[in-house]
Amino acid sequence: MPNKSTPTSPESCSDPEQTVPTITIGITGQATDDLALALGAVLRLVKDGFTLGFDHNETGSYRFSID
Repeated sequence: MPNKSTPTSPESCSDPEQTVPTITIGITGQATDDLALALGAVLRLVKDGFTLGFDHNETGSYRFSID
């Protein structure tokens, strides 16, 4: 089941047992446009509920996970 948590800052959590989602992203590219395209792809996937993903092509790659 996709993670649908609402992002919050650690300071705003009143329940000490509640965990705050953290995203880890790795992006490589031959030009800054490659990085921007990869970041856009990651954002679309996260908005669609994915918590893990990766892809690559001739000019770059990305990998992400939400913990």
